[in-house]
Amino acid sequence: EGEDGLLRAMRDGNAVLRASVTEDELAATAADGAQLELMREIGVGSAIVAPLKSAGRVLGVMTLVMGASGRRFDEHDLAVAEGLGERAGIAIENAELLEQRESDVRLRDDILAVVSHDLRTPLNAIGMSAPLLMQRETDPRARKQIEIIQRSAARMARLISDLLEMARMRAGRVAVQPE
Repeated sequence: EGEDGLLRAMRDGNAVLRASVTEDELAATAADGAQLELMREIGVGSAIVAPLKSAGRVLGVMTLVMGASGRRFDEHDLAVAEGLGERAGIAIENAELLEQRESDVRLRDDILAVVSHDLRTPLNAIGMSAPLLMQRETDPRARKQIEIIQRSAARMARLISDLLEMARMRAGRVAVQPE
């Protein structure tokens, strides 16, 4: 019933205690002859299979074995193993969430860099064309509109630079030096 305990812990999300492990259970649990020999050498006499859980979801299991000391796991040990399994499950889920967040941040920063670059190209054309229009235009109303275009283009350029600077700072590629 060794493997059955493992499967049951995964399926039901409940820890399984084997206060005393028989030779038949060792043989049923071992993946191969070498593992069976190792378990015999250790003197596995007692075992707990505890699920690694987070938010009611079983992420895996851990198996604790008691070796040649002769000590046997009991209900108190089972409760400790269940608590450890829950904490380990939460830690695993937190690590996965952190990894996903970091991946999302990298993706966002990559998109930001591409979009910023793509925005700068037409913005540069606007920024270069506006002064040329200003040189040729004599109508005061038109000149006022060209000035608005120039100020807006300059503001957009600053916003794009600020976005890129922030992305570089988050990525740790910019050293801030207070003055």
